[in-house]
Amino acid sequence: MVNTSSVSASKKAMGVGNRRKEGARVFPRYEDSGLFRNKVISIDVKLVPVFKENRRKDLVVKGFVDKDKPIEVLFAGRRKLMVDDLLIHLNARRPKSGGLPRSAQSRSAAGGGLKVRIHGSWRPRFVKDEEGWETRFYHLIAAEWDLMLQDGSLKRYGTPPVF
Repeated sequence: MVNTSSVSASKKAMGVGNRRKEGARVFPRYEDSGLFRNKVISIDVKLVPVFKENRRKDLVVKGFVDKDKPIEVLFAGRRKLMVDDLLIHLNARRPKSGGLPRSAQSRSAAGGGLKVRIHGSWRPRFVKDEEGWETRFYHLIAAEWDLMLQDGSLKRYGTPPVF
């Protein structure tokens, strides 16, 4: 049996865990070739005020498609720098009590979530359970997103992928 903690520790020591280049050395074409490997699509998502950063410091926001199918939307690289207005809109939808657990909060907020049209690409993600079995999930990697402003007009954020 292989001790995976020592393997992952040795990978970290060798710098294998995160293969991203230093931010100053990344050009848009290089970044987008890694992010958008699949076809870019447009999809309506209801985002809820539950978000986190992954180990690569990308913003991950919970959302729902088709009313009740949970997904995670990833805002990576230079696009993470463009999410301020999105976070303001999401935080305005956060429950005032703050007492709900994260899963209950995301479900209850789905009814009042923020409707956003996202132009992006699906990327598979594998998660291991306690027994070592992997389950495949999908992230929606956002390239651009449309927010409805108070006057009813749409404003587009992000940048189209550079190929």
